Amino acid sequence: MRRKFRTRLLKGPNDDQIVLDLIEAVRNRSLAIVQFLLADSSVNVNLKDETGHTPLSWAARTRRPLVVQALLKVEGINPDEKDDEGLTPLSWAAGWRGFKVELTREFGKRQRRVSEGTGHIRIVESLLARTDVDVNSQDDEGWTPLWWAASARNLNAMRCLLKRDDIDVNSKDSCGRTILSRAVETELLNVVNLLLEKDDIDINAKDDKSRTVLSLVSQKGDLEMVDSLLRREDIIDVNATDQMGRTPLLWASLAGNLRIVERLLLAENIDPDVKDENHRTPLSMAAELGHVKVAHALAQCKTVDIDSKDLHGRTPLSWAAGQGHFAIVDHLLRDRDADANSRDNNGRTPMWWAAEKGHLRVVASLESYDKTTLHSLIQEGNQPAVCVVLSAGYDINKLDSRKQTPLHVAVRNNRVNLAKMLISHQASLDVKDNLDMTPLNLALQNHGQDLVKLLLKSSASSADIKVSGWFAGYRQSNILCLTGTKEGWKCVQYDDNVIIREVLTKPLTPSDGEKRLFLFKDSLAWKRSLTSVSGDAPQSYKIQISPSRLVLERSWYDSIRFSASLSMPQEPVRSCRKTFRMPFLGEIRVMWTIRPSKDDLGWKAVDLFSTLQDSSVPSDATELYNQFISAVELVWLRLCDKAEDHVSQCRLDQLREKGQSVELIHRLAEDAQKWLDLRLMLRDHIQATDDLAVLYFRHFNGGEGLNQVQSALQHLEETVNRRLNALDQISRDLVQLEFTWVAVREANKSTSMAKNMRRIRWITFILLPAIFASNFFGVDITFLNENPEWRWYILIVGAILVLSVFGWLTLKHNRIWSQSLEASYLRLNKQFKVSKLGLNKEEWLH
Repeated sequence: MRRKFRTRLLKGPNDDQIVLDLIEAVRNRSLAIVQFLLADSSVNVNLKDETGHTPLSWAARTRRPLVVQALLKVEGINPDEKDDEGLTPLSWAAGWRGFKVELTREFGKRQRRVSEGTGHIRIVESLLARTDVDVNSQDDEGWTPLWWAASARNLNAMRCLLKRDDIDVNSKDSCGRTILSRAVETELLNVVNLLLEKDDIDINAKDDKSRTVLSLVSQKGDLEMVDSLLRREDIIDVNATDQMGRTPLLWASLAGNLRIVERLLLAENIDPDVKDENHRTPLSMAAELGHVKVAHALAQCKTVDIDSKDLHGRTPLSWAAGQGHFAIVDHLLRDRDADANSRDNNGRTPMWWAAEKGHLRVVASLESYDKTTLHSLIQEGNQPAVCVVLSAGYDINKLDSRKQTPLHVAVRNNRVNLAKMLISHQASLDVKDNLDMTPLNLALQNHGQDLVKLLLKSSASSADIKVSGWFAGYRQSNILCLTGTKEGWKCVQYDDNVIIREVLTKPLTPSDGEKRLFLFKDSLAWKRSLTSVSGDAPQSYKIQISPSRLVLERSWYDSIRFSASLSMPQEPVRSCRKTFRMPFLGEIRVMWTIRPSKDDLGWKAVDLFSTLQDSSVPSDATELYNQFISAVELVWLRLCDKAEDHVSQCRLDQLREKGQSVELIHRLAEDAQKWLDLRLMLRDHIQATDDLAVLYFRHFNGGEGLNQVQSALQHLEETVNRRLNALDQISRDLVQLEFTWVAVREANKSTSMAKNMRRIRWITFILLPAIFASNFFGVDITFLNENPEWRWYILIVGAILVLSVFGWLTLKHNRIWSQSLEASYLRLNKQFKVSKLGLNKEEWLH
C-alpha cells in the first residue's frame, strides 16, 4: 500500500487525492502510511471528504490515539473542524465507547449511533492538551463534547473535560435540555453524581417545557437520583414549577411514586400545596388517580389544605368520590374532616359525583356527612343518581339551609316521579320549612295539581292550609270539594252549578266513613250554586242563622242543614258631613249538613260548606263554626281599625280648625251615636251566634264544643267592646276639647275687646282733664286771646292730671280692691279657662 501511495505522489502532486489517501489510511488504521503521507509538508490536513470528515475527525472516530497524535503535530491543523453533523474530533472521541455492539437512540430530530463500551481516553487527553480546542463546541443538535461523554457514560472523558476551567456544564441542546437533565432522562446516576460535583452546575435549569431535573426524576421514580439532587438542598428549588405550574411533588404524586413523595415531603422548604395552572394540588391529583398511599402521605401533612379547590371548584374529596376511590374518601373524611358539603362551580358535591358515577359504597360513606346532595339531584331531576343515593340508605328527611326536605325540593320543582319515589321510601309529608310551608303548601302555591293529588292520596296533612291557599293551587276553579276518607283527602273541582246541586241531592251517610268540604271562592259562587239550598241572601249588618228552634220542633227530618251568614256592605252617604260610614267588609257564610247515625249514636256532620278564605280546612262542624266566629271577630276588628282611622282624622281636623269649624262638633256627636249603634249591632251578633250554638251543640252534638264556642263569643265581645269603649272615650275627649277650643276662641275675642277698652281708657284718662279744664274757660277758647291768659289753661290741665294719677295709684295699691279683682280672675278662669289664653293673673289685675 505504501508503494501505491508513492507511485501516486511521483505522478504529480494532487492535494485532494493526497487527503483522500490520508483519510483512507486513517480509516484503515495504518499509522505508517499516515506518517508517510504527512511527511509531505504540502498536504492540507484540514480538507474534508464527501461526508465532511477531516483526517483528524476520522482518527478520533476510529479510536486511533497514535494517528491523532501524529495529526496534531502537523502545523496548521484545525482540531475543531466540524463534519456535516457539526461534530468536532473531540465530540467523536468523548462519545465513542469501544464495544462493537451499537445502540440507536433518539436525540432530537435524527438518529445517532452511540456504542457501548469503554472509550479511549488518550485521544481526549491529546485533544484537550491543545489550548486551541473548543471544549464547548456544539453540533447541529446543540450537543457539546461533554454532552457526548455523558450520553456515552464515558466518565473518564467527562472527568477530563470537567477539569477545564472553560467547560460549560449548563449548555443546552436544541430542545433546551442541559447535560444534567439528559443524564436524568437516561437514568445515568454516575453521570448525575459527577455533574453535581461541579459548583457552577445549574441544578434548577429548565428545559423547553420549563421542567427541572428534579421534576423529571420525580416523575420517573428514581429515589437514588432524587437523593443525589436533594443533597444540594442549599441551591435546589424543590418548588420549581414548569409550564403547567406543576412542581416535582405534583409530578411524583401524579405518577404514584410513594417513596419519592415521602422523600420530597422531608425537604426543608417544600410546599405541599403548590397549585398548577388548573389549581390542582398534589393531593388532588393523587385522589383522582387513586394513589391511596400517596394520598394518605399527603393528607397527613398538616400544612396541606384538605379542601383546596381547583379552577372547577372541585376538592380532593370530590375527585376521589367521583372516581370511586373508597379508601381515599374514607381517610379524608375520618382522619382529616374533609368538607363533604363543598360545592364546585356547578354546585355539585362529592356525593353528587359519586352518585352520578354509580359508586354506591362511596355514597354510603358520605351519607352521614352530606347535607344537601339529594336536594340538588332532585332539583336537577337526576333520577338515576337519586336511585343510587336512596339505595345507599341516605336520610330522606334531611333539611337544607331553608329547612326543606328533599320532598319539598321535588314539589317546588314539580318533579312528580321523584316525589313518588321519595314517598315510597317513607318521606315525611308534613315537615315545615323556615316559612312554615309543608310540601302540600308548596304544591298549591306552585299550582302543581298532580302533586297535590299525590300528597293528599298519601295522607298529607292539610290542617294548616288556608282556603285561599287551595284556590291558589286551583286558580281556574270557584268551587272546590275536599273529600276525606280513610285513605286521605282528595280534591275535586266544580265549575258547573248543576253538578253541585246534583251532589247535594245525594248526601253522604255517616257509615260511609267519608265527609265532604265544599269551599267557595266568594259569596257570588255560593249564591250561584247554593241559593236554592241555603235560602235568601243575608240581611245587611246582621248575622242570619238557620234553622230556628221553632222550625226544628215542628219538622220531621232525616237530615238537617245549619247555616250562619254575615253581610257587611258599605254604608251609603246620607249627609255631606264627614261622619263615620260603615266600610265594605264582605260577606261570610258557613253551612253544614248532619244526618243521624245508623247505630243511633247521634248525629254526624257529612257535608261542610264555607266561604271563609283565611281559615284552614275544618275537620268537623264544631271547628267550622269556631272558624265562623273567628271570621266575625276579624270583621269587627277591621271595622274598629277603620273607626280609629276616622277618629284620628277628626283629631287632625280639630287641630287644623282650632275651634273655628261649626260642622265639627256635629260630626263628633254623630260619631258618638255611631259607636252606640255598633254596640247594639255587636250585641245582636253575639246573641244570634250563641242561639245557633246552643241549638246545635246541645241537641245534636251532645253538648260537646258548646263551651269552646261560648268562650270564643265571650272573647269576641270583650275584645270588641274594649275597642268601642276606647272609641267612645276618644270621642268624648274630642267633644270636650272642641268646647275648650270654642271657649278659648271666645276668650280671645274678649281679651281683644278688653285690650281695646284699655286703650280707650288711657285716651280718656288723658283727655278728660283737658276737657274738664276747658269748662273753666268756656266752650270757645282762643289761644291768641290773652284774656284769660292761655298759660293758665296748661297749668290747670297739669294739676288735674296729677290729681287723677294720684287717685289711680291709691286705688291700684289698695288691698281691698286687689282682693276683689283677684277673686274675679279666679272665677272667670274656672269657668272659661282664661289662663289657656296666655293671660296670667298679674296681667288681669293690671
